[in-house]
Amino acid sequence: MDTIFQWGLDFIIMIQQIDTPLLDSFFRAITSLGDELFYLLLFPFLLWCVDFYLGIRVGIIFLLSVYLNNGLKEIFQQPRPFDILPEIQKVHASGYGFPSGHAQSSLVVWGSIAYWKKQIWIRNLSVLLILLIGFSRIYLGVHFPTDILGGWLFGGLILGLSYFIFLKIKLDFIQKNMILKII
Repeated sequence: MDTIFQWGLDFIIMIQQIDTPLLDSFFRAITSLGDELFYLLLFPFLLWCVDFYLGIRVGIIFLLSVYLNNGLKEIFQQPRPFDILPEIQKVHASGYGFPSGHAQSSLVVWGSIAYWKKQIWIRNLSVLLILLIGFSRIYLGVHFPTDILGGWLFGGLILGLSYFIFLKIKLDFIQKNMILKII
């Protein structure tokens, strides 16, 4: 395990060598798009301005993801990079590092939006945000690359599972309505 941590620290140090105030500001802004507070502001917008049912689905999946992420962090209890090398930390973060909550939440939220809203520009923007949010966490020294990959993996599993759950709910609803129409 130490070799993975060392490789991750070396990777973070390499990335931080391109450190500029502009990049710091950019990645701080990007990482805020993965904060729970941002999502709590996004959900009412989705509900009232975009698509009520999309907002409900994304909100449910997000809450499930946050709950699962907290449990996984307690199970794995992996340190963050700055726990090993404090000088690489550029923003505040607390708790365990694996899996990354930002990476997991971004994949769940933006992945859901990309799936249910079929426009290509929404899909492209969603993929870009997922990648940038993940990279920002590494650049800012609060996650190892493996934390990000783990967050994306668990986020993908949640997203895939939610697809089948919502499909089943939709099929049950359609079937129930068909039976009512026949009667």
